[in-house]
Amino acid sequence: MARNETGGLSWTLYNGSAFSAIKTLKAAAISAPSCTTDNNNEIVCSLFTTTGVTLVTRFAAGVFSPFLNVGGTAGGEPDCVSMDSSGKVACFAKAYNSGIYINEFKGGTWAVGDWSGYLALGGSVNDNAACTTQAAGELLCGAVSALDNAFYANVYNGTNWTGWLKIGGSGTGSPSCAALGSGKAVCAVMGPNNKITSVVGP
Repeated sequence: MARNETGGLSWTLYNGSAFSAIKTLKAAAISAPSCTTDNNNEIVCSLFTTTGVTLVTRFAAGVFSPFLNVGGTAGGEPDCVSMDSSGKVACFAKAYNSGIYINEFKGGTWAVGDWSGYLALGGSVNDNAACTTQAAGELLCGAVSALDNAFYANVYNGTNWTGWLKIGGSGTGSPSCAALGSGKAVCAVMGPNNKITSVVGP
């Protein structure tokens, strides 16, 4: 899926051997979409509109649902990740105050009430966080600080967040984080010298 020149979303489905013809969802997107599996045979996608609100849609049984408006005033690009637990998905956004916010889809029916609403995780970042699930129901997020350009991490153990902990280094933009399948994750950051550095944790 990708944002097209009219602000809609163009998408194609790979069936294991070939891609389908490109189809379009009407939208007023200002961001690229972020899509993830819910590990329950469905896909959840999020985007920011020209007014800054967040729209979400779910792909199930071969079709996309109508968009839900889950609020917020976000900028940059969304970042959604499966929590690998009961169909739950977490979507992250950088807000107008440069903090990171999370909005969690709790699984089950597809309605605005099944989303948590945006909750603040704090921080002062120069771009959105990059998050991944390193274990079922647990999350790890990385971001580059707007204050000192260092890489910070915030870990969710299924109950609580650690808060942003300074890991170090120097970066720009948004990092990229991925699970290693061992209860840990790797995050890569673009440095000011255009070289990539990486770190494994927690």
